[in-house]
Amino acid sequence: PAGTINVVPWSLGMPAHPENAARVLAGGKAIEIDVGVCDEMTFLILTSVGLDGRIMARVPRSLKRHLGRVAVGVRGVADWLTYSYPRVKVKADGRELEGSFAAVCNLPHYGGSTVLAPAARPTSGRLELIVFRGRGRAATLGFARDLVLGRHVERPDVEALTVDEVEIDGPDELPLEIDGDGLDLRPPHHIRLAPCRLKILVPV
Repeated sequence: PAGTINVVPWSLGMPAHPENAARVLAGGKAIEIDVGVCDEMTFLILTSVGLDGRIMARVPRSLKRHLGRVAVGVRGVADWLTYSYPRVKVKADGRELEGSFAAVCNLPHYGGSTVLAPAARPTSGRLELIVFRGRGRAATLGFARDLVLGRHVERPDVEALTVDEVEIDGPDELPLEIDGDGLDLRPPHHIRLAPCRLKILVPV
């Protein structure tokens, strides 16, 4: 665990401190977990499009490395005030949805201890899709509040689905995030699981 927020270790029950993690994993067990693929990029946590993609693309890497969540939070407020909330079009296993934010998740956690996709399991052989249909600053602030409180999937403007394949489309400037990094990849994006799994040590 050496990332900015360490979502993968958190989701798999590993200690945050590297020495403690090494001590625990010395007596751990090996499991195989699913690996997601967005276009040709692999991911362990999630692929998402929307405001968070813009935030992560605009946080300077040096600030993110040294300030972590503080840098993301400051950038988030600035982008929340100026983001245009373009339409996101989603096709998931033949079903069509629209919103301003969509996340395809392999792990439940998002940004640390926050749970974005409660049903996501990295050993399930499927992905979890979260689509937020609201638009604008007020709706997004309400979604963020409910996300922190763990009740966002109960909102009438949120869809939570278990899926095999997802295609996400939108304008060329639609922001994309993969595992916490903003990437300059143009839609449409095709998201699925890789044919091979990753073997990883986890605590017993």
